[in-house]
Amino acid sequence: MALHFFTRLELADFLISRRSTGRPSKLAKRLGISERTLYDFLEMMKDLGAPICYCKQSESYYYKEKGCFHVRFRKQVSAESAYARPESQNVSFHFADIYMKPEND
Repeated sequence: MALHFFTRLELADFLISRRSTGRPSKLAKRLGISERTLYDFLEMMKDLGAPICYCKQSESYYYKEKGCFHVRFRKQVSAESAYARPESQNVSFHFADIYMKPEND
């Protein structure tokens, strides 16, 4: 159940950041939720600080400011082992782009 929540959050974030959500009914369908649940979901995103707006002309939600959600577990390591770690073990997964890339942290 929690996995569906985070998957929806990442997909909604991806679509909103690209201004390609479509009307609320279309976005709700893409996320696999009802339109009423969509409004609650968007309100929750706003409560978490997302400056979400809707453009009637382009029929899409968008962020008023640049930004995105990052939800993942990050293991803490000592400074010495962080430098000794092979780069292949330092990867991040982004749902929307579906690729692996080294982090620059």
